[in-house]
Amino acid sequence: MNKFVKEPSQKVNLSTPPQQILRMIMIAREKKYKSSETLQLINKAIDITHDYIVNLYFEQVHVYQLIYMTERDKLGKGSKTRLKAALLNMEKYTKVTEKYILENDLSRWLHRLYRFYGKVGEYKRNYKSAVDYYKKSLKFWKSDPEVIAKSLPRNLELEGFLSSAIIMSGESEKGLKMARKVYKKYDTTQEGKNLKNVDYTTWAIWRSGVPIFVARAYLEVKTNFDRKEILAWLEEALRYLNPPKSIKTWADFQYRKDEIILLRNTLQK
Repeated sequence: MNKFVKEPSQKVNLSTPPQQILRMIMIAREKKYKSSETLQLINKAIDITHDYIVNLYFEQVHVYQLIYMTERDKLGKGSKTRLKAALLNMEKYTKVTEKYILENDLSRWLHRLYRFYGKVGEYKRNYKSAVDYYKKSLKFWKSDPEVIAKSLPRNLELEGFLSSAIIMSGESEKGLKMARKVYKKYDTTQEGKNLKNVDYTTWAIWRSGVPIFVARAYLEVKTNFDRKEILAWLEEALRYLNPPKSIKTWADFQYRKDEIILLRNTLQK
């Protein structure tokens, strides 16, 4: 049997090749009295296409974010022009993504959208705006398609972002307390443990982000945090970004490692 010949009732998702979906639709429409099922399949395919486009937009935003981070972390040697352009494009394409989401009634992506708006606010040093967007993002995290499909605890990542934004907005003790709490969740809660077992790479990237964000907040607002505690926290994060070869990963953690080394060197001055 041809691998593309499948019943239209079969579940399709973002992982289903486009040519396979089109083949399924073509076969389904030629079956008499199956118009209703065929139309359901077509609508599902259109929905998946929307998700595909939204993900491309998000990836575009994410690339500009990484360009911004790279220039920012060059110890004053980065290009200010490139830095400014990256942030402008990051904001521009976040707005483009928002327009597409709203026009097509794709509220399931609002969690991810507000996450990026929070980062834009952070980079523009509008910390209260960042706090507001991260809180809005947390309201929608359970409807995120990746959360529904994979039970990915995106709330943990957002709580890390929120804690540092709270610190930078002026509530340092409240933010630090929250950061410590969410950092522990990665090792003590069932959702944290499950993530570590299923996707060590994501677990390590998200968890190491917590002390990184706190360190950046410390340097930004010059509040009276324990410098030794933060340095020890960063060193611990660096250890699990260098896991034993027996642990499978899908990234080399270089962005995170570079961030930690830069922050460590800066804090040790």
